[in-house]
Amino acid sequence: MKLLKVENGKLKLDVNTEAKLLSYERQKAEMEAVEKQLKKELEKYLTSNDKTSAEISDNISCYFKKGGTRKNLDQTKLKEDEPVIYNKYLKETKVKDSVVLQFEVE
Repeated sequence: MKLLKVENGKLKLDVNTEAKLLSYERQKAEMEAVEKQLKKELEKYLTSNDKTSAEISDNISCYFKKGGTRKNLDQTKLKEDEPVIYNKYLKETKVKDSVVLQFEVE
């Protein structure tokens, strides 16, 4: 089954596929909001009850990761102050081609 056609030089997506994709994007956005709220409530529960994990149901459990500090290399400053050292340790990595889908979900 081909999902994409070219008609008169324009891309045309199968109608059912478009509807499914848009429905999926709406549901995904709703579920991300639900997940965000759930995480907020779980954090409040875990921290106020001095717990690090909890079983929510037979299929869902959670654990709490305490925040901390992180040290990162300031690449911009290193590049400005020590360009020779920066270039010596600069690592180049190939990135594969990709396609990004953007949706206008109402």
